Amino acid sequence: MPDTTVVPDGLLRRLREGSGNARRELLGRAYLRLEVLTHGEVRTFPGVGETGDVLHEVLIELDRVLRSAHLDTPRGFFALASRHIRWVLLDLAKKRRPGEAPADAADDVVGPATVAKTADHAARIHVVVEQLPAEMREVTDLLHYQGLTAVEASDVLGVSDRTVKKRWRDAKLALFDALGGTRPVPPWVVRGNRG
Repeated sequence: MPDTTVVPDGLLRRLREGSGNARRELLGRAYLRLEVLTHGEVRTFPGVGETGDVLHEVLIELDRVLRSAHLDTPRGFFALASRHIRWVLLDLAKKRRPGEAPADAADDVVGPATVAKTADHAARIHVVVEQLPAEMREVTDLLHYQGLTAVEASDVLGVSDRTVKKRWRDAKLALFDALGGTRPVPPWVVRGNRG
């Protein structure tokens, strides 16, 4: 994955000045990372559509918001992008009636009811992430939704990678508890970080 953790200050300045080219350049820098990460989310969130559809919705929303956003740091952009990944997934999940299996799940080996339950659980995870304390949510955004390593996240946040790892551990414990400590929980909540 290309390094998109570095967003030049000049690009953010041009974005604040209303440059459409800066907005397109920022989205271009983020595109490959968002594609990979959106694909990972779609795989664990049945019934929300194909990766391309979800990515398209995320990019449309980011483009719309970036027209008026006042981002001073890459940190702000990553938070914005992560939030919109969650919101698009939740919005797509709402379009499916609660408990209804997605149309493409009819041939699923585990059965439509299991797929619907998994999709409902995946939606709950994204809602719980939104409710985490700010420092935990920010680390979750960077490590999970943006796919950064602890070292990359520490550069973005201006803290040590040890602090990032501690916040990530605390966030995963909070998520596990908020989800009732029962399975299924996503593997990233149970396993170690990407750092």
